[in-house]
Amino acid sequence: MMSGFKWQRHGQGAKIALALPACAFVLLVLFGVIGLLRTEGAAFDVRVLYGAGAWYLEGISPYGIPKTAAKLHDIGLEMWVYAYPPHLSPFLMLLASLSFAWARAVMVVANVAACLALAFLVARFMQAEARQSGRPVEPWLPAVVAALIIGSPFTAHVVWLGNTSLLIGAALVGAWWFDRERRPVIAGILLALASIKPQFALLPGLWLLMERRWTTVFTAGLTVAALSALHVIQFGPIQSFRLWLEGLEVYDLVVDQLQPHATRGRMGVDVFLNSMHITDIVAIPLGLAILTVLWRYRTALSRLEILASLCAFAVLFLPSHNYDLVLLAPLAGALALRTRSDAQLAWVALTAGLLMMLPQRFVLLFAGEPLTFWRVPVLLFLQVLLIALTVRRYADAPIPFSRAKS
Repeated sequence: MMSGFKWQRHGQGAKIALALPACAFVLLVLFGVIGLLRTEGAAFDVRVLYGAGAWYLEGISPYGIPKTAAKLHDIGLEMWVYAYPPHLSPFLMLLASLSFAWARAVMVVANVAACLALAFLVARFMQAEARQSGRPVEPWLPAVVAALIIGSPFTAHVVWLGNTSLLIGAALVGAWWFDRERRPVIAGILLALASIKPQFALLPGLWLLMERRWTTVFTAGLTVAALSALHVIQFGPIQSFRLWLEGLEVYDLVVDQLQPHATRGRMGVDVFLNSMHITDIVAIPLGLAILTVLWRYRTALSRLEILASLCAFAVLFLPSHNYDLVLLAPLAGALALRTRSDAQLAWVALTAGLLMMLPQRFVLLFAGEPLTFWRVPVLLFLQVLLIALTVRRYADAPIPFSRAKS
């Protein structure tokens, strides 16, 4: 009864809270699952995962020069180069034990579920931290953010490809949430799952380590070790690590040299600077400056804002691709909370976010190659905006947001 009363009381806001994510989910199904207006790329990454799992089942390392396992080749599909770390191997073997059609279905369902979990967790984070600050948020604001996450073209692209970025995003935000709620074992397990793309779990893991979240970090390490056990038994501890490094080297070779056009799909300050014929060494002091400011003003940052900044930093300064922009879901929630009392800033942030979502082929068609990496400066602007708002608020009235729930 009380729950129903609250929904009636919120009225229009409650309707928006239901309608927007529902409409976004329809877009996700149309463009991510069915593939409306798409002509290529279906299950591209599923082929990589499935092919790697097939090699593992044969007792052969999938790392190195691209090669296709018989199980994949027999159905007329070719495998792309593989570079995930060893602790993903148990999941891949389970995936490859299915038919390819079922494996693709599993990845679609898993990614859609991860997308919904990611949207839910960010919305939950927003509500919890708004209450903690003494300014509860209206239901429509988390609904708008959830709709942006679910309906994002990057989300649809990940689902269509069968990539793992949504799974990583959901695991990362889940780890941060459960650490906040003082449930370190669950947080550590989720952090370990997020580390299948190590560059995105690296900074959150180091941050938790510097905050002395020993149980969370120890559980994450133990989980990675447990998941890697099968690979280590199969190939040996030193050889497992060596094979993975070899896989990373071959991946870079294939992407950067054999397929130059693949560079368009990359993100990061380094590729942006290189496109402007500026040495990417400039990115190092810029990145260090951002991390220094984050640590200096950490007591003024909420847990969501810390994670948002670390994810944005990883996308900007560590190896990433356009589809990895799904990891900016926490940034959307953090900026929505920070700008909710300033309509002009809110519209600026929203416009910048929507600008990042423009299809690359349309931008290249109308603006040409100079704007290939336009998303990088836009994301850098949003990150600096969040930091500037934090510093301004800290100067006015420092609030120890970053303390986890006691």
